[in-house]
Amino acid sequence: MLKDVEDELQRKVKSTRSRQGEQRNPEVELEHQQCLALFNRIKFTRLLLTALIAFTKKETSSVTEAQKLVAQAADLLPPIHSSIQYGIQSQNDTTKGDHPIMMGFEPLVNQRLLPPTFPRYAKIIKREDMVAYFSRLIERIKTVCDVVNTTNLHGILDFFCEFSEQSPCVLSRSLLQVCHCYSLLMFSH
Repeated sequence: MLKDVEDELQRKVKSTRSRQGEQRNPEVELEHQQCLALFNRIKFTRLLLTALIAFTKKETSSVTEAQKLVAQAADLLPPIHSSIQYGIQSQNDTTKGDHPIMMGFEPLVNQRLLPPTFPRYAKIIKREDMVAYFSRLIERIKTVCDVVNTTNLHGILDFFCEFSEQSPCVLSRSLLQVCHCYSLLMFSH
């Protein structure tokens, strides 16, 4: 479904782009920039999710496929960062803490799902921080994919130790474990 949305946005981007020698209407230019920004975000999401799905496949070539998809996703981060200003802007509400409030997002939505304890707030990070987070996540995933190049058990254990020293997130550690299984399969053959 993301691919269908991506294709539709790509058609919209092509229909709103400037032609050579054409005088640009500022509204059409803004629409083009907004469509391009949305297209980049949808494509990034599709590539990242497809890369994560590739890790679930049993073939050893799936790690190579994931590496290619993650590299393509990484190429979209600079255009995403440069188009941050086109999205809706948050409103700071000091009565609910210092985190920004976004239309359509309720910070206390998870309250009913958690055991009764102190209030927990879902904090929305700033957009620049989001791009930086995804950049670090992609770098960790690229590092995780390198474990399949390790040829012996001691090398794999050293890889795990070095990776753990970087304080990786749960997702990247889980992917390392999946790649570790592929490494052991290749090592055993």
